Amino acid sequence: MFERVYTEHFTIVDNKIAVKPGKELNGSTLQSPDDIDATYRKKRENHYKGQSVNVTETANPDNELNLITDVAVYSNNTDDSKILNERLEPIIEKTPDLKELHTDGAYGSEDNDKKMEELEITHVQTAVRGRKAEVSMEIEEEYDGQYTVKCQHQSVSSQKTKTRHKACFDLEICKQCPLSSNCPAKQ
Repeated sequence: MFERVYTEHFTIVDNKIAVKPGKELNGSTLQSPDDIDATYRKKRENHYKGQSVNVTETANPDNELNLITDVAVYSNNTDDSKILNERLEPIIEKTPDLKELHTDGAYGSEDNDKKMEELEITHVQTAVRGRKAEVSMEIEEEYDGQYTVKCQHQSVSSQKTKTRHKACFDLEICKQCPLSSNCPAKQ
C-alpha cells in the first residue's frame, strides 16, 4: 500500500520527495488507503470518489414479486455502456427469457446495440446520451426499421444506409427556419 501511494502521489525533485501536482494524477490514483479499489470521477460539476454498483432487476408489472438478478461493482470511472456490455451474458444466464431491457441513456452504445440485436433483446433507453439539444427533434419507429424524424417545421422518413439510418430534410425549409443556427440536424 505504501509503495502504491508513494509511486502514484510523489516524485523525486532535486533528490527530495515532492508531492505530484494534481494535474499529474488521474481517476485511478489511490483515493483512500482503506478502499484500494476506489477511483475518482468528475461528472458534470460533481466530484465522486468510490465505486460504481450496477444492479439489474426484473420489472414486470404482472409479477407480484420482482427480483434483483445481477449486481456488479466497478470503478466509478468505468463507462456505464462498458459495464452493460460486460454484464449482458451473465444477465442472460440468470434470466434466459429476457426480451426487453430498460436503462438510462448512459448505457447506450453501438457495441451494445449490436450485442442486444444478436441476443434478440429490445433495449429501451429512458434518455439519449449527450448534451441536450436546443431544438427538439422526435424520432418514431413507424414499422420494421422505418423511422419518421420530425422537427417543428417538417417531417421526413429515414433512409437505411449500410450501418445506420439517415433523415434528409428539405434544405430550403431549413434555410427559412428561425431555429436553424441551433438545429442538431447536419446537412
